[in-house]
Amino acid sequence: CSRCKFTYYCSPDCQKVDLKAHNDTARLLNRIETLKKIDPETAEMEFLWHKWCREAFHNSHRIHALGVHRNLGRGKTHILFEFVEYTPKASKDFRYKFRVVACSVFRIILVDIEKFMRLDPGEGEEYVNGLIQPQIQNGRWPMLHFVVGNGLPPWLSAGIHNFKLSPKMLTFQRVFHSGGT
Repeated sequence: CSRCKFTYYCSPDCQKVDLKAHNDTARLLNRIETLKKIDPETAEMEFLWHKWCREAFHNSHRIHALGVHRNLGRGKTHILFEFVEYTPKASKDFRYKFRVVACSVFRIILVDIEKFMRLDPGEGEEYVNGLIQPQIQNGRWPMLHFVVGNGLPPWLSAGIHNFKLSPKMLTFQRVFHSGGT
């Protein structure tokens, strides 16, 4: 994005698709800039948290935990919950600043999604499909993934971005990034 200089897009079309999420990111970055003046350590933790959630490529365990490598439909019916802890001294590499300490898979109960996301009764299915369908259309693994930790803002993700669906949708293939992985 030429404006925020934080998010990279492969094309203007991808940027348009991500506009709502990107606006949320821009608000978060502004909040972090303000927080730096008051509490630099918390600002750094929140910045690293946001970066970790968006960029740390640690997804094969999620695919297997949910079982979407065997049944793609589980990405629409189950949600993965992870509880993480902040480990600021573990490494200089941001990918190791947070550690998953607990992970569970639950069947999605649309009433709970509606309550959690403050939706009207009956809107849960449309909401979940709205998150999942673009992932499938873009060749990404569909899944809902929710991450929480003490002192960290909750993170809800709708898909896995660094794995592509195989033609049979039964196996996964690692996608190589410019970062070398």
